[in-house]
Amino acid sequence: MTERKPTLTSATTSDSRTAKLSRLNNLTSGQVYARIIEKERRGDYLGKTVQVIPHVTNEIKDRIREVGKKSGADVVIIEIGGTIGI
Repeated sequence: MTERKPTLTSATTSDSRTAKLSRLNNLTSGQVYARIIEKERRGDYLGKTVQVIPHVTNEIKDRIREVGKKSGADVVIIEIGGTIGI
């Protein structure tokens, strides 16, 4: 019996369908800050100071929810990590 390795190109949904990963499945800090700046310029924050909590954290949570909704997944697994350059 051959062991089957998982792939990084798909995710499994509740009814055993395979959903392809899209650009939404990758989130960078630059994307988060770009959306926050866009919202701030549009006036969504009503002139208030943009803060890490709640604005940045809410943007990250909104993106996670967006991925789950658009993919139809029951569960979204998040990996948090990164590297620091010099």
